[in-house]
Amino acid sequence: MILPEKEKVDNKARSFRFLILFAVLMIFTVDCLDHVWATASVSVSPSSTIARAGQSFSVNVTISDVIDLYGWEFKLNWSAACLDVVTVTEGLFLRNSGESFFTFQFDNAEGHLIADCTLLGNVFGVTGNGVLATVTFYVKAAGESVLDLYYVTLLDSSYPEPQTILCQTVGGYWSTLSQHDVSITNICVLPTIVLPGQIVNVNTTVGNEGFYPEAFNVTVYVNSQPIQQQSVSLNEGSSTSLLFTWNTTGFGKGEYVISCYASIVLGEVDIADNNRTSSDTVTLLVSAHDVAVTGVKASKIVVGQGFCMFINVTVKNFGTYSETFNTITYANDTAIHADAVSLASGQGAELSLFWNTSSFLKSKYLIRSYAEPVSLEADVSDNTGTFGLVTVAKRGDITSVTPNVPDGKVDMRDLAAVARPFGMRPGGSLWNSNADITGITLGLPDNVINMRDVSWVAINFGK
Repeated sequence: MILPEKEKVDNKARSFRFLILFAVLMIFTVDCLDHVWATASVSVSPSSTIARAGQSFSVNVTISDVIDLYGWEFKLNWSAACLDVVTVTEGLFLRNSGESFFTFQFDNAEGHLIADCTLLGNVFGVTGNGVLATVTFYVKAAGESVLDLYYVTLLDSSYPEPQTILCQTVGGYWSTLSQHDVSITNICVLPTIVLPGQIVNVNTTVGNEGFYPEAFNVTVYVNSQPIQQQSVSLNEGSSTSLLFTWNTTGFGKGEYVISCYASIVLGEVDIADNNRTSSDTVTLLVSAHDVAVTGVKASKIVVGQGFCMFINVTVKNFGTYSETFNTITYANDTAIHADAVSLASGQGAELSLFWNTSSFLKSKYLIRSYAEPVSLEADVSDNTGTFGLVTVAKRGDITSVTPNVPDGKVDMRDLAAVARPFGMRPGGSLWNSNADITGITLGLPDNVINMRDVSWVAINFGK
């Protein structure tokens, strides 16, 4: 509808008059009264934040239970010695009703921020809950600070004189981790290949990142078994190195994970860094000829008949001699891949292969890999590794009432199983490898769920 020219001018004049009035109210605003009948609430969320020096964190200034909000203003104070504001962005709450005007100013030297926002034009205000603004801080020094939210003004859409909306305000709080905080900051394991009875040195660094002296215990674990513990006392802000020794006598051949744990001190909140695992495993050998399959992993558990899937096999030489041997991978009793492997003592390898199901009937297949025994090998109990069952199904039949179990027909469940993670790649929150049916190379998955995968469900839909 085209408005008469006079009405256009009137609307512009109303918007301009409101902005002038709003500016005047901002100058003379007072804090919202904390009356018992005030239903609206403006608060800092989350109410408490923990972040280290050198990190950034964000808080939202949120509103709840408001009716007909047309414009708002708030002020925020913080510890200028510890925090700097990096950015201030408008939330989407007012934009639910129309176009808005947003402005802010901050002073990091004083630790002060003022932000304002109003709708534009002859529109109703917004009712409900939402985010008014997001403030991002940089932590430049350890400490703590109240995020003091004050002088909050809320205005409704009344014309020609906007009315103040009563509200309650709730500020926030930030600190560097917690008042009490200990951690494991480093772990080094040497040597990483040993024979039974030899000693493994575990050198770990522990720190006190809190504000009080602390006394605590540090324990070293081999897999889940504790092997040694030491007590340590540290002043605030200090660290020390501890040497532990693992006598491998009595442990059998295998790969062992080494970790260190600092006991939780009274009042400690951040306990995520109390435990650290070494990036290097320790391989315990046997004085003999000995090879093993240590892992078999298939990329999916449902594959379209005639299409391919990936299988990764890990093998290890636990003996004290260099070895060359064959590793054969099977689907039930049918060999689908054979690899010749040469490994030095203590060395491992990962074999990447793919299985083309073109010559296989629709059925369930047990995927396993077998390392052929080498000369004079006595222990062959670990020469076989098993993944489990993989179903060769009709192309597009990837699920049923039971997730990821095909039911012999391509229907809406299968379409949904591909459509829901559409666009996902490995590591994505909705990634489903079974829905990665094919790629540019026909029958070979390409690590993305796209229209090629959807098309196979569509082609076979109803079959």
